[in-house]
Amino acid sequence: MKLINTLCSILNMGASHVLIVRYAAIGVILVITVLTLMRYLQYNKARVAAMSAQIRELEKANRSLKVFMRELTHEIRTPLNAIYSIAQLKLTDAPDNPYNAQLHYACHNVLSIINNVQDRSKIEAGQPDEVIRELFDVRSWAQEVCSIYQYLAGARRIQLKVETAPQLPALMYEDKTCLTKIANNIIGNAIKFSPGNTIVTVSISQAGGQWQIAVKDQGAGISREKLVTLFDEFTRERINFAEGTGLGLNIAQKLAYQLQGSIQVFSEPDKGACFIICLPVQECKNMPPAAGHTGYADDLIFSGRRLLLIEDDPMSRQYLQRYLQSKGFEVVAAEDGMEGLYRAGCAPFDVIISDMGLPGIGGRELLAHLKANRYLSHIPVIITSADTDIRDEALQAGAAGCLIKPVDFKLLHKVLKATVLQAALAPETRA
Repeated sequence: MKLINTLCSILNMGASHVLIVRYAAIGVILVITVLTLMRYLQYNKARVAAMSAQIRELEKANRSLKVFMRELTHEIRTPLNAIYSIAQLKLTDAPDNPYNAQLHYACHNVLSIINNVQDRSKIEAGQPDEVIRELFDVRSWAQEVCSIYQYLAGARRIQLKVETAPQLPALMYEDKTCLTKIANNIIGNAIKFSPGNTIVTVSISQAGGQWQIAVKDQGAGISREKLVTLFDEFTRERINFAEGTGLGLNIAQKLAYQLQGSIQVFSEPDKGACFIICLPVQECKNMPPAAGHTGYADDLIFSGRRLLLIEDDPMSRQYLQRYLQSKGFEVVAAEDGMEGLYRAGCAPFDVIISDMGLPGIGGRELLAHLKANRYLSHIPVIITSADTDIRDEALQAGAAGCLIKPVDFKLLHKVLKATVLQAALAPETRA
């Protein structure tokens, strides 16, 4: 306004003219301001629309990636099931043959990579597996986990030792599956990065309200710089045939957090490393009674029992049937759901094992038919599937158990034993 007043005084304008000039200037300023705001709003709206479109594209790509990963791992698990079955049978037939041990470990290594990728996808999506705690023999569990790595340890001339504290309870209450994934990643890494003629020690102890699993090696140690990023994704070293994805430690840490615990690492260069998995002792409020008939020999449990195996993959069917027959079952095989349903109605069976992804009548429909039939509903059905998210759905639909492919024969044996014993102790329900 001072500038306008100065110009008006220079031009010797009258008061009325000055007033007109002032209002005209105000109008021009208002028009310019409105046009500027409109231009800004229009630009901002265009930017928001562009960002919204990019977000939609990213969400679409993310959904596509999740579907791709799920389908890819599903398709890998099916052929891997046959390969893993062959490896387990060969290792059982000739446990001292190093080639059999190498094949078994290689299959386990591939399975660990697949599981790590799936676990990462679930955690990133905010949908990690539900924590399901159970009572288990912690000493037997430690031996089972370490037995997987005996080949790798032996090939590298490493002694793998398991130590359990005397005061450690016989049974622990925790999510065994989640704990196994954590231990697999830590123990596997310890062996991979240890030089020959050294010792890797797995120690389990309990102090107060916590119990610990310590994995100590005699390797080259870890520098302070690497300790900072040790649990980051895709952090890895190249280890010839045992190279992984670089996800193991990151997944292990996140799974430990999920169990309300943590992983600590202590290391110095040239002095090895010690990873300590710390977990709170969980209280089991409903202690189950001791299971009866635990002294039964397996051949007495399974011998002469009839089992219907429904599996569309020829290789998986062949080697799973061979394993079941070696345990004493009389096995009848079916290639699809329709044939399986027909055979189930033609002769009595003690157990049915069915794949979920069957052609024609799928596993879900087959299970529904079996449970709806008064003459067949008493037969326990164990579901196998390459879909890792199917377990809860299968159990809610009436399945006696659900195993994820590739099927681990030790776990299958455990499920079959529990299923057969439970059926033997149950009251007669047949019509």
